[in-house]
Amino acid sequence: MFRRVTSVKSNKPSILHTAVVRAFQERPRLFINDQGFKNSISGIRATVFGATGFIGPFVGAILGQISSDIIFPHCHRYPYDDEVKELRLTASLGKAYLAKHMNFDDLKMIDRVMVNSNVVINLVGPRKNVRKLHEFEFANIEIPRRIAAAARKNPGVLRFIHFSAAGAAADSPSMDLRTKYHGELAVKEEFPEATIFRPTTVYGMNDYFLNHIIKGRDFFYDKNIVTDDCTSKRQPIYVTDLAFALMNALKLHETRGETFELGGPQVYNMLEIYEIIFNILGRPPKLAYVPHELATWVAQYIKNWEFFNLDAMIKSKLDIVVSPGVKTISDLYVTPVAFPQAIEKYLNDHKVRTPGMKDEHER
Repeated sequence: MFRRVTSVKSNKPSILHTAVVRAFQERPRLFINDQGFKNSISGIRATVFGATGFIGPFVGAILGQISSDIIFPHCHRYPYDDEVKELRLTASLGKAYLAKHMNFDDLKMIDRVMVNSNVVINLVGPRKNVRKLHEFEFANIEIPRRIAAAARKNPGVLRFIHFSAAGAAADSPSMDLRTKYHGELAVKEEFPEATIFRPTTVYGMNDYFLNHIIKGRDFFYDKNIVTDDCTSKRQPIYVTDLAFALMNALKLHETRGETFELGGPQVYNMLEIYEIIFNILGRPPKLAYVPHELATWVAQYIKNWEFFNLDAMIKSKLDIVVSPGVKTISDLYVTPVAFPQAIEKYLNDHKVRTPGMKDEHER
């Protein structure tokens, strides 16, 4: 049974915590040669946990572009799965290593995959096959704690970047966002100099946002199922901008120990997002309303079905935007691209497959 993160009773740091912080401050800076290409040496030796998800290949690509050594631990059964194979292409030949059969219950294995690394990045999340609270706690709290503890014991690890989520809070009705908040505390407890990333809704090629909307329309006969009034706000960020923010955070020594909320340049409500997507596709949005109470009741008896995911429906009623007064993507010297501009090229394939919706030059 793993330890739960509880609220801190006193604002006064303990002697042990002060000693840990001092030890991290004595670690040297990370040197990065970002002027080379795939045949040079960047100086980064990174271990990226959870890279078989959506964000992982983009993080690998931004590191591999300057010829970094990257280790991708994964627990996929087959090494020829698409999520695993594409990671081989992120770095130059011989610089991307796939550590299969990853087991987070084996602490020695966690130590082993980062023994030669100076950068550790945690992208692990409960995206698939997670529906119960203890499963969210294991993915969002215990695994980050174990990774951070292993990074703390390794004196060669100079930077640790942990991906959480915007909207993470101790009182959030979403199990995912609630446990992500406690996961941040667990990481800070083990690795005080960790950099926390809190991205908003991330979109891009093969994402979980645009693809979900398009697949939902195809699955439900040209309609999208909604369980609320679509007034909740989103601040979508392009995945490539997120990758650039990560690279700049590694370059900037002063980002150690800081938390950044990363969002796009505009805030939309969900109805506006539907309108933007289907205006590009040349089709009117067709929304089929299902009462939230009925949808959540059905979701309790379905194992994490993509279109009736209980936690996703709870999140659909929440505003997931950058909080006021926090460090943002602009503090990492990245200007994010506008949502309508970035999604158009990803919707071209869907536009071609939609009858009568080809571009003018293709008719």
